[in-house]
Amino acid sequence: MQGGWKMAEEKRRYKTTIAERPYTIVAKKPEEHLKVVSEIANEKIDQLKDVMPNLDVEQRAVLIAVNAISESMERQAELDELKEKLASLEKELKKRSHLQIQFLTNQLKQLKQLKQLRLLKAAKSRFVRPTTAAENRLKQAQQLETSQEKEGQQPSRNR
Repeated sequence: MQGGWKMAEEKRRYKTTIAERPYTIVAKKPEEHLKVVSEIANEKIDQLKDVMPNLDVEQRAVLIAVNAISESMERQAELDELKEKLASLEKELKKRSHLQIQFLTNQLKQLKQLKQLRLLKAAKSRFVRPTTAAENRLKQAQQLETSQEKEGQQPSRNR
């Protein structure tokens, strides 16, 4: 029974006059909201009275209710359309975010690979220099042997 009690607590009674008749409105809305609604209802009735003076208060009230329902339906259709558009935009944003994360992940992988290649090149260059110097001495020795053979000398192996 607590749920019913809570609902009764939230509702307010608001006394107003619409079209020169007293009404008590029971609603969960704040008093200021109900005051504005009453003022707008009176304005609409006065507007219809100026345009259609032959209608009685009940007929004017029915026309105002029909217009209010029509406007409410239009607003609901707009709201539904905006909700769909928002959902579509959120989906697109998630998709783009996912693609951006994928792109950045790929960039990071490429940078790591590039760093590894540079490290390998640096390591190779450190090991190539001593080998190149040894190869140069070997070539010099071979050239010396070739020149001695041409001169007819016996190449000396122990130099």
